[in-house]
Amino acid sequence: MKNEGVPATGPVITDDISVSDSRRRSLLKAGFGATLLPIGGSVLLSACGGELGVPGAATQPPAQSPDQPPVQPDMPGLVSSFALAVLPDTQFYARYATLDENRQFTRKYGSEPFRAQTQWVASNAAALNIPFLIHLGDVVDQQNKEAQWMVAHSAMQVLESAKVPY
Repeated sequence: MKNEGVPATGPVITDDISVSDSRRRSLLKAGFGATLLPIGGSVLLSACGGELGVPGAATQPPAQSPDQPPVQPDMPGLVSSFALAVLPDTQFYARYATLDENRQFTRKYGSEPFRAQTQWVASNAAALNIPFLIHLGDVVDQQNKEAQWMVAHSAMQVLESAKVPY
């Protein structure tokens, strides 16, 4: 696949920090610390922990008197602890990758952009700590066309073989 080993878009921070369950829940409810990183037709949601995304948290260390050494913050910025891969509406990927339909994506992705994206997620799941992939929308365009289901099955099999839940 052309996308195998392609580095992730944007900064990838590998250190983890501990966030209590109630704090994590508050962060997720408020939408703090989440960054969407577009990757081809997919989106990678990088969720962050840390104090900088919490309302009311200080963004600068407290002022020090001139005779004291400066205090270094424990965590200089947000730390990504996991990422979620989001694969939106693959219906046309499945349709146009079949032999009897238009090969619209051939020049850029070979004949299967659906499989190229699931391969990228499978190849990067461990490095980016992607616990699962979220698939949104229709899987195929025409439910009575077996070839479209075969394309979709082949693409999703990449995730199953790599043991990436979806």
